Amino acid sequence: NFKYNRGIKEDEKIIGINIGSAERWPSKMLDIKNIVKLVKEIDSKTSFRSLILVGPLEKKLGKDKQIIKELNKENIQFYINDSDNTLEEFISIINLCEIIVTGDTMTMHIGIALKKKVIALFYCTPPWEIDSYENLIKISSPLLEKYLFSNEHIQELINSVSIEEIFGNIKKVSEKQNI
Repeated sequence: NFKYNRGIKEDEKIIGINIGSAERWPSKMLDIKNIVKLVKEIDSKTSFRSLILVGPLEKKLGKDKQIIKELNKENIQFYINDSDNTLEEFISIINLCEIIVTGDTMTMHIGIALKKKVIALFYCTPPWEIDSYENLIKISSPLLEKYLFSNEHIQELINSVSIEEIFGNIKKVSEKQNI
C-alpha cells in the first residue's frame, strides 16, 4: 500500500534515511541540516530517490515537518513514511530500499535481517558489538570514545560524522552492487 499510495515505480531505486533514535540515545538522531545536505547529494548525484524514515519520537519533536519544509524549499522530490506505521508495515517499507542509512537503531537491525546494504552510524554505542553480516558498513564517530554510552543530546557528537563520508560510502555500495 505504501508503494502504491506514494506512486513508487517498480524500477525506482530507493535509499532509506532513518533520521531518528529512541529517547534513550538522542545523539543518534541525525541533524536536520545534515539530512537535507545528504538528500541533496543523493538527489543530484545518484539515480536514487530518498525515503525519509520517521518514527514516533521524530514526529513528536516535529522533525518530520521540519524536514519536509526544508526539502520542499530545495525543490527535492523525496518520500516519507508515516510515523504511526505498525512494526510489520515499517519492515515492509524498509524492504523497499536498496540501501539504508541509519544510526545504531532498530532500523539497522531490520535492514541487516532483510539483507539490505546498510550504512550504520555509530555515535555513542560500540560498533564492535554488531556483526556486519557482509551487508553492513560501519561509520564510527571520531568522538565515540569520548561519548561512549552517553545518553545526552550532544550537538558536537551529532555533527561528528561528515555527510561527505556517508555519501562516499553510498557511492561505493551502489557502484559495487551495480545499483
